[in-house]
Amino acid sequence: MVLPLPVATWAPPPNLCIGSPVFNLNTMLLPSSQTGGTWTVNGTPATFFNPAVLGVGPHVVTYTVGTFPCINNYTQTIEINPLPNATWTPPPPLCTTAPAFNLNTLLSPGALSGGTWRINGAIATTFNPATLGAGNFNVSYTVGSAPCGATITQPITVNAPPAVPQPTCGQVTESAITINWPAVAGASSYIVNINNNQQVTVTGATYTSTGLMPGQTVQYQVQSLGANGCNSVFSGSISCTTTLCIPAVVTIDPVAPLCNDNAASEIQLTVNLSDTTGIGAWSGSGITDTVEGIFSPAWPPAPTWCGLIMK
Repeated sequence: MVLPLPVATWAPPPNLCIGSPVFNLNTMLLPSSQTGGTWTVNGTPATFFNPAVLGVGPHVVTYTVGTFPCINNYTQTIEINPLPNATWTPPPPLCTTAPAFNLNTLLSPGALSGGTWRINGAIATTFNPATLGAGNFNVSYTVGSAPCGATITQPITVNAPPAVPQPTCGQVTESAITINWPAVAGASSYIVNINNNQQVTVTGATYTSTGLMPGQTVQYQVQSLGANGCNSVFSGSISCTTTLCIPAVVTIDPVAPLCNDNAASEIQLTVNLSDTTGIGAWSGSGITDTVEGIFSPAWPPAPTWCGLIMK
């Protein structure tokens, strides 16, 4: 009598990955197969198949059933796949003025596309700093499905720029203009735009233009440079004008009548000026010191003196 060999066929599970759960090898037997046999995985006796322990790659699995001489075995290879690559690189801190961008542009080379992005838990496809505002945002990318899915979550920071400076015209002279503005919180320095053709960086909340002409008008704009790398827009333009050169009004204090003899002593003349910023000099008959304004009545030969003029 010839007995048939026992049936030992089994079907490997599809789409196993390193994250798949442990399972009993007997669950792979087909309904027609004889139970009670033994299993080996890569030649080692086994009862369970543990993808996390076995690792990524092919694994040879054999089921043997029956008694000698009627023994049958069935061998197949089970492939364990890696988890999908979901790696991505967050951008450096952004400003609220930065343009919106597609989140897929953050995926690293080799990452599996077609996954799902979330910003603070909400599904998204783009990241818009202007809409989101300043803050830290938890951004995650998920690809694949459980148990063979992967998720990577990382923060993206959005910073607000400092406030726009508010410059005003300060002290002006015939040759210089100073502008001032209140210090801006979070600003490390400022850019002063002068007549739209020159820019100067300053650390304080003031700037002075020198070497100007009387009556010259200069336009200024100021921008805040943030310590967080974000900058404000330029302020509105202001116009400041140097003062005009106005001739000084000179009035010599009167002196009582004097005798022109050698016994008369020298006197110091005095003057009233409407503008004390210039340098004057005395001149005329009898002036012995043009800087100090010393007058000598004994100076010959005229008997009377009039019309002393400072110029």
